[in-house]
Amino acid sequence: MNVHSKSNIWRKNVVNCALKYADHIWKPTFANAYHGYDEKGILVNTPDTGFNSTEYMCGWWRINLFNKGIPYNWGGCSTIEEFDAGLITGKYAGNVPDFRDNGISESCVGVDCSGLVTICWGLTERLLTKTIPVIASPLETSDLLSPGDLIALPGCHVMIFTDYVDNTRTNAWIVDASRNTGKVMLRNVFIPDLLEKGYRGYRKNHL
Repeated sequence: MNVHSKSNIWRKNVVNCALKYADHIWKPTFANAYHGYDEKGILVNTPDTGFNSTEYMCGWWRINLFNKGIPYNWGGCSTIEEFDAGLITGKYAGNVPDFRDNGISESCVGVDCSGLVTICWGLTERLLTKTIPVIASPLETSDLLSPGDLIALPGCHVMIFTDYVDNTRTNAWIVDASRNTGKVMLRNVFIPDLLEKGYRGYRKNHL
C-alpha cells in the first residue's frame, strides 16, 4: 500500500471516529446528572436539562431518555466504550465548567475538543490545544483542508474538518466538542469568520 492510500484510509478513519461520537445514542439515569462538587472538591455541572450557568446555555440531555452525541467533559478523553461503561457505574455524563481553571473531575465521562482529537487521531499522548503546533503544521490557506485535518486556535479550541459544504470552500462541515453546545456534534461553520478570529487549518505531521 502506498503512502497516499495509507493517508486516505487514516483520514477516513478520523472522520468516521468523529461522527461516531456525534451520533452515539445513550440513555442516562438520575445517577449520571450532577451539579455540585465532587469528592475532590472539583465543581461538576453536567449539561443535562437541569444545567444552570451564567456563561453557557448548553443543558441538553434528558434523564431516562435516549440522547444523541457524547457530552462535553472538560479535560475528558473517554473512548465511547469508556463512556458507556462509566454511565453504568454512575459516573457523571459530561462537565461544562464556567471557567478554564476549574480542574478536571475524574468522576465524569465524555470528551472535550482536544480529547476528541486525541482519540480520533490515534495519539498515544493526550493532546492539548496549545500543543497542536507541536504535532501538526499550519496550512498556507484554508482551501487546502482535507478530511481529518484540524481547524484550530491553539490554546483555545479545535475542530475536526470533515468536508467542505460546496465548491466555494467558504463553509465547512466540522465535528467538535464545545462548551457552547455541551456535546460532540456535526456543525456547519463559516470559514472566513474563523480566520478572522485567528483560527487556521492544521495537518498532522508526517502524514
